[in-house]
Amino acid sequence: IAVVVLGALAWGGLTARAVATTPPISETDMALVQPWQEIPAEELAAIGYFRKQNCGRCHLIGKPGAGPDLTKALLTKPTDRLIQHFTQTVPNAPPDQLKTLAAFVAKHSDKALEAWEDTPQAAVEGAMLYVSNGCAACHQVNGVGGETGPELNGLADRRKRDWVEQHFADPPKFSLGSIMPPYEFTAVERERITTYLMAIPKE
Repeated sequence: IAVVVLGALAWGGLTARAVATTPPISETDMALVQPWQEIPAEELAAIGYFRKQNCGRCHLIGKPGAGPDLTKALLTKPTDRLIQHFTQTVPNAPPDQLKTLAAFVAKHSDKALEAWEDTPQAAVEGAMLYVSNGCAACHQVNGVGGETGPELNGLADRRKRDWVEQHFADPPKFSLGSIMPPYEFTAVERERITTYLMAIPKE
């Protein structure tokens, strides 16, 4: 029994020492930036439209299918021809979504290719809301957008989540002199767009 007790004490001492001398893990180590967090909102929204219209039925990602693999090479068709094709295959899709999807298919970034399959659906839906509500007219995300409003990269370092969510409903109440209009998002929409914006890292 004495040997067992001494062994346990020695083992406990070694474990405590190992814990004490192990350097702490930083937040940066715990949350590495993903490709979808570094691409413009329109590219991320286009991935959402691709999913929403079930384009993956024919265009498989990274493998052959009924249609060409859009990740392998940029298409050479002009954007208007792509829009015409999309209109025929998904006739009920809104024109602005087809335009965004056509621009993305015709020319997308390397990071967007990396993000195509792995982006969380909640983030994709947040980017779709950001684009469909015209937020880029005033705000920049990852270097793309207007300059009337503040840049949104690193928003989580400047504002708390509750503040961002409430700000959508009554911007002048939270930002004196703001010309941003109020947005009547549903609870799910508010959660999606806030989650997306809070995930965009500093440039």
